Amino acid sequence: MKAGIIILFINLAFVAYAQDNNPDIGTGSPLNAVGLGRLNTASNVSSSSMGGLGVAIGLRDVINTNNPASYNTLGKTSFDVGLQNEILSLESPSTTGNSSSAYFKNAILAMPIPNSKFGFALGLLPFTSFKYKFSEEIDIDQFGIVENQYEGSGGMNEVLLGSSYRLKKDSINYLSIGLNASYLFGSINAETRIEGPEVQNPIDFRRVNNFFQRSFGLEYGLFYSRKLSDKVIFNFGGSFEHYLDSKTRFENLSETYRLESAGGIPTEIIRDTISLQQLDYAVTLSPRIRIGTSLLIDLADYNSKTKTQRLFDSHYIGLEYQTQDWTDYGDQNLSGEFTNHQNFIFGYQGILGQNAGKVFETWRIRLGANYMNHYVKPEVDETINEYGISFGVGVPFGTNGSLNLGVNIGERSFDSGLYKEQFTNLMLGITFSPSKFDRWFERPKIE
Repeated sequence: MKAGIIILFINLAFVAYAQDNNPDIGTGSPLNAVGLGRLNTASNVSSSSMGGLGVAIGLRDVINTNNPASYNTLGKTSFDVGLQNEILSLESPSTTGNSSSAYFKNAILAMPIPNSKFGFALGLLPFTSFKYKFSEEIDIDQFGIVENQYEGSGGMNEVLLGSSYRLKKDSINYLSIGLNASYLFGSINAETRIEGPEVQNPIDFRRVNNFFQRSFGLEYGLFYSRKLSDKVIFNFGGSFEHYLDSKTRFENLSETYRLESAGGIPTEIIRDTISLQQLDYAVTLSPRIRIGTSLLIDLADYNSKTKTQRLFDSHYIGLEYQTQDWTDYGDQNLSGEFTNHQNFIFGYQGILGQNAGKVFETWRIRLGANYMNHYVKPEVDETINEYGISFGVGVPFGTNGSLNLGVNIGERSFDSGLYKEQFTNLMLGITFSPSKFDRWFERPKIE
């Protein structure tokens, strides 16, 4: 698909999104149709509830794959899995509509190695999501209504294996480094159909583009923590990830067909193959950089000793900047103009103390905000900007589990204002760890 087709999608019609009586039409965002799809920037529900904060996080109860140097800051072996559902409200000069789609978010296992300086992690995360389905109708004089249908599926996934190593730990300083080795793989399918009025019995048209990609990446991380006082700890984190050239296979099929009814069931009869091609090539994925700082204000001991009636036992506040220049990606078979991606993040987590009551004690309260420009433009002069706010809670359950609930609300829009969409992401995650009765990774004793 060429870049100009995307503007056609957006400005002419989102008829399918307004059809509440047809749940099979109108899923995903039309913006997913450009580039490789939606870029994932947060590792799990806990991070997303803090605006996507991650690189300067060194919490004992939050798995953080955005900085591999953080794995040995975990208090115990933990497994985290998450899902999200995105609800969209779309608006263009021609029409408005709604959409809802569910997405897999993450599955991560992380463990600090007891009595050692090492920590490890293994995870599966989406790198991009290429999911959309909508249609438009055009009334052509003396011919009738022609329906254009657009559908995309697939995306890129990331399997990572990470390790961290603690270089220094004393009463004042903590310093660790880490490495993530990742394998990127996946496929995306983009299909366009043009179907004419049934009464004319026309020859319909279909174009199918398939992309298969794979690459390897290495991410280097650093995490530094310094105790400023009995109650305040300063944290700094940074990571740099680079990739090998992505091996890509592009397949294109363009053909005409006719819809005929066989026993009341519409059947596609292929008429002519217009084009059929297969290309193998490599593209360059530029390095990704994250940098951030945070403050941990720990009041638990102070509240206990002074019997202060404070609601929270601790506060964690952080800022983060992410950037990745996609300008040199240069895959001419994908739609859109690739550009520099930037993301600015603010995040907060507070832990409720005894003064919150027995029901809410140790609950995690999370808040966040972010602003980003997307890595791909539908047209040269049309940047996609996004801003959002988020909040969530971490609710303890059992002896070593946490139910993580989050909501992310925001807007994506063009610079020109020709298109915008409001989104609400409802997120559900579960983090659990082995209890004293479990035998995960327990070293056997030899008598």
